[in-house]
Amino acid sequence: MFNMTKLIMTLSVMMFFSSAFASSPILADAKLLKKLQIPIISTQADLNIGFARVSEADKERISRTAHETGKCGGYQELEQVNEQTVFEDFKVSLAREKKYLNFKKSLVKNFRFSQFDPKIRDAVREVSDSEIGNWVSWLAGFGGRFHASSNPNKHTVALADKLRQMVSGLAYPATVTLVQHRRTQQSSVRLHLEGSTRPHEIVVLGGHLDSINWSYFGDKNQAPGADDNASGSGALLEALRVLLKQGQPERSIELMFYAAEEVGLYGSTEISGEYKAAGKDVVAVLQLDMTMHPGSGENVISSETDFTSAWLRDLLLEWNKNYLNVKIIADECGYACSDHAPWYKNGYSTLMPFESHTDKMNSKIHTPNDTLNSSSSLKHAAIFSKIAVIFAMDLANSNMRQP
Repeated sequence: MFNMTKLIMTLSVMMFFSSAFASSPILADAKLLKKLQIPIISTQADLNIGFARVSEADKERISRTAHETGKCGGYQELEQVNEQTVFEDFKVSLAREKKYLNFKKSLVKNFRFSQFDPKIRDAVREVSDSEIGNWVSWLAGFGGRFHASSNPNKHTVALADKLRQMVSGLAYPATVTLVQHRRTQQSSVRLHLEGSTRPHEIVVLGGHLDSINWSYFGDKNQAPGADDNASGSGALLEALRVLLKQGQPERSIELMFYAAEEVGLYGSTEISGEYKAAGKDVVAVLQLDMTMHPGSGENVISSETDFTSAWLRDLLLEWNKNYLNVKIIADECGYACSDHAPWYKNGYSTLMPFESHTDKMNSKIHTPNDTLNSSSSLKHAAIFSKIAVIFAMDLANSNMRQP
């Protein structure tokens, strides 16, 4: 007699092991992979990146360990990949960096790429701490923004509606799009502000919108994600409020709110790859991921020096002298710590300022305790909103680009 119960149990076990041992191609910090004894297929030694094929359990171990050692993210999950050429994309970025550093040696002393602009100064002064707080509270209020929840787009649809309201009265074209992805049901949200004279040149401001609970035995949906990354998204949204008062930019500006960053940078990987394939002229990319925890002190932020562009890091220092007057410390966060990594891999100029030295970052992220609380500083988050305003206004209204 046919035993249906036994068949169901057998299939369930097969599905469990198939999921547990499924092989996904990833790029991650090579030292982290070695620490976890995950076999590395190949490495790019000068960048400390390892290529491996891992199970779902391994991906979770990578993310947990990255967080426990003061890092975020942990890995970038790739789609179809040629194991022999997996590091080829980085050659463009490496050559660009070498070219810039050689160019920098030829500059006269006290040369400045960016000059003080009173319009930017006045715009920076309009940034409101309380407005950022309103956005953080609103996003955290969803309770969780996990990419694989039963309703993964509740917050993305709601944000898209709010963005459409914000740009409804503009005198120039603005488009809000829910960007669908192949590896997750969650959508990214993109706002395109059309440039007046060079619309094909694009300045990107980004941050991930999803959240996750990596607590042991925790429900991944119980993740308010106030700092990680409602704070970065909120800083971008407040920057947008200010930018919409400044008139039409010369270059196009795009705000990206990426899906599924916490599980392998899905949203930014697909979008940046599609932009590269289409030959889109992206001048510069800003990533804001965690802005609200002043772990290294008030008015002290870090600038990630790995997988970012020396040109933009130098520009940040100039902008700081002109408009911000905060302390900026150099730091490294390892490959795939956030959504700037795929853009860098695809040959674009990137910048990632961060809330503190990574060793002193918010220890409550990826737990149900990542909330807006007494240890949060909206004043600190406002620094990053100001950086976004400066980044957009200076780069979208000039001829500056990577030398």
